[in-house]
Amino acid sequence: MGTFIPGNKTVLVADDDTNLRSFIKTVLERAGCRVIEACDGAEAVDKFALNSSQIDLLVLDVMMPQKNGKDAYDEIQKIKPGIKAIFISGYQNDVICEQANFISKPFTSQALLNHMNGLLH
Repeated sequence: MGTFIPGNKTVLVADDDTNLRSFIKTVLERAGCRVIEACDGAEAVDKFALNSSQIDLLVLDVMMPQKNGKDAYDEIQKIKPGIKAIFISGYQNDVICEQANFISKPFTSQALLNHMNGLLH
């Protein structure tokens, strides 16, 4: 029994690592999701503001230039309270680690999909 991700979901992915962002986009598109990409936290907030009615989930790197993932999430929450997010980081001592929706880098495509599945159902 595989992981089921509804194909009609739109996910905003914000990470300053181009390769990781591309990996996440590929995984999510193969699962049937639409992906909106941002290269840092400030761009994530801007793109969310433009597409807030369509976005179902955020995937935010904790450490990014311009604005970190937590600050971006806090701003996005003001636009759409209750929006769900998965935080990703390669640093175990990041402030967000106590969040339930956290994945340590590196992670597998299955780990990402499992986290999404838990949040979207």
